[in-house]
Amino acid sequence: RAARLNVLLASSAAYPRLTDHVGTGWHLHYRDDDMPLAGVVRALVGVGTALHLTGRGMDRLGRCAAQRCARVFADVS
Repeated sequence: RAARLNVLLASSAAYPRLTDHVGTGWHLHYRDDDMPLAGVVRALVGVGTALHLTGRGMDRLGRCAAQRCARVFADVS
């Protein structure tokens, strides 16, 4: 899981930084300003997944065990 996620994170090639959109409040961006939408989604999914796995544990991400079920899930219980 970690190796696959690291490939996804590396493909984003962006660094997190603080930004403020003219008084809307400071928050983090995990992308370059000119990154296309696909890259933005890749960066957000990668960082969100990394935070989930490191914060809740690697075993909290799984795949449905039922026969012919291909669903993946994040256990947030």
